This record gives sequence, structure tokens and C-alpha cells, in this order.
Amino acid sequence: MADLFPNFETHRVSVPSSGAGDAAAEPIEIFCRRRVPATSKDGATAGKALLLIHGHPQTHHIWHRVAAQLVEQEPECELVVVDTRGMGQSSKPAIRDAQGRSNYTKRRCADDLVAVMRHFGHQSFYVAGHDRGARIGHRMLVDHGASVVRSAVFIDIAPTVDMYRLGDSRFGMLYWHWYFLAQPAPIPETFLVSAPEAYLGRLTNIGRGSSDASAKVAAAAAAAAAAAKDDVFHPTAVAAYRGNIATMDSAAAMCEDYRASAPGGEDAVADEEDRAAGRKVPQPLHLLWGSSGVIELLYGGAVDLWQQRCEHPVQARPVETGHYVPEEAPEEVVKEIRAVLRHE
Repeated sequence: MADLFPNFETHRVSVPSSGAGDAAAEPIEIFCRRRVPATSKDGATAGKALLLIHGHPQTHHIWHRVAAQLVEQEPECELVVVDTRGMGQSSKPAIRDAQGRSNYTKRRCADDLVAVMRHFGHQSFYVAGHDRGARIGHRMLVDHGASVVRSAVFIDIAPTVDMYRLGDSRFGMLYWHWYFLAQPAPIPETFLVSAPEAYLGRLTNIGRGSSDASAKVAAAAAAAAAAAKDDVFHPTAVAAYRGNIATMDSAAAMCEDYRASAPGGEDAVADEEDRAAGRKVPQPLHLLWGSSGVIELLYGGAVDLWQQRCEHPVQARPVETGHYVPEEAPEEVVKEIRAVLRHE
């Protein structure tokens, strides 16, 4: 398999397994690829650092084209690309801790990644997140504040609470996996490991058309499929995604992620508590979304929804892609990240 991150270091960073009250749990390891600027001394950097967080059903490989361009265009910025807990080559703790709490909430994933960045000497840094990675980023921004995360780019998402609240039949058809993966174990996990190729193909539209009944929904899905041609996804990346789905521990982690975010789940409760308390994103936020994707079709880019959750004016623009923007239009992602890095 090709190395999609040449000249990147490989690390496994030990972080606490879970929160207070579970001290006996063994630490877990977060797998990451790190690119240190050539001007750094002894592997330490005092400049800007960017954390890249993947979504579902991907691994860190989704960022390979973005990372390659950033190395060329922002050579003084340190890059850290991770597999979130339960995914790829990171540790896969049990879905519940000793107190019965989910080990796959966005809060725990966010805490992992803050610990990773601190391990590398960064008390503050920038974040770019796609899909579920942006949802982890949302939790990180609110929990850890502007002194830790300086600014962020979220790619192709609307706020989770709003997506469930505003969900209609179109949402249910297009984001069917949100409801399916949140079902009790072991049904969704068993399906994933039994048919990883079918699941990945359906979710990414690799070589697929649309079977949705609604003409408008079908047209949007067909446009997304056309944008996401097979050659957009590197074979090494596809193999990593397929392997991720086919591994029971990873499949269980995926399902637990969606259970935590579903109404009544720990993520949903935390989000509702933020809203009730008036807690908003305190950092500058940039949004990108695919003009052929679901976020455009159902929410018009979700800019207004995000503005309600942010203290500062949101910077937002569509990109002529489907959902998988980092692979379909890496140059647009790099353009936005560079704007964020150079704003200060």
C-alpha cells in the first residue's frame, strides 16, 4: 500500500482512557501522523499547529491530499492528522466505562485530541474537522475555549441537535445510517462487519447511482455520485475505510458514536445543556459544504443554524463537490485553512 503521508512521523500518543471515576482503566493510544516544519529544533515547534479530524466512515487517510498541499503552501505550520479513538489504528476501548458511560462521546474524543496536541507541546492550535470530526471539533471548541482552540474550519455539517429536530423524510432517507447505527447492539455492528463493501459503497456512492424515491433527493444523490467518482478516493484510503468498517471493535465504536449523538444520548444531552446555559462557540468559525450534498439540499449550507451557536460572525461558502470535500476538492479546503491561519 502506498504511504499517503510521506515525510510525516508516525506516533501513538497515550491519553487517559476516560474521565474521572474510572482511574483503573488503562490509557489508550491515539494513532497520528505528524509533520514537523524543517525549521523546528529537536522536533519541537513554537509556531502554528493544525489538527485534522476525520469523519465517518473514514480514517486519517481522508486528509492525504489536503496535507500534501499544506506541506507545500504552509511549510512553517505543524500538521497533526489523527485516527480518533476506536477508529483506524487507534485503541478501541470498550463501548462503556466502569460507570456505564459511553466511551465514544464527542467530549471524550475531543479530550483525547487536546491531550495529543499538548503531548506535542501545543497549548493552543487550529482545528479542521470533516463530518463526525467536525462534531468532535464543535465539542472541543465549546469545552476547551478560545485559549486552546484558536479558530476552526468545519466541513459539511449542520449542528447535530438541529439536524435531528428539523429532520424530515428526506433527511431520514439520505442520512438513514444515523438511525440505523444508533439501534441497539448487535444488529448494526453485525451488518457492518458482514457487508463492509456494500456499506462503504452506499455511503460514499463509489460507483453507485441513487435508489431514493424522491426525484429531488435522487437528483442530489446522483450529483453527489458524479462528483465523487472512483478516482477521487485513493485505493489505499479505500482499503483503510473498508478495513475500519470490517473490524468488530471499530464497528462497535462507530455505532456507539451515533448512539451518543442520537436524542437522549450523552452528546445530545451535553448539546442541550449548552443551549440552555447560553454557551456558544467562542472562536472564529469557518464553514465549507458541498453544493451537491445533503447539507446544501436540506439546510442551504446551515449558515444561519451555525450563526445561532457562535459568538462571532461565521465565515461560510459552498464548494462544488459532494460530501467528501477533503478528497473531492482539497484545494478549496487548503484555501480556507490558509485563510484561517493567516487571519491572525
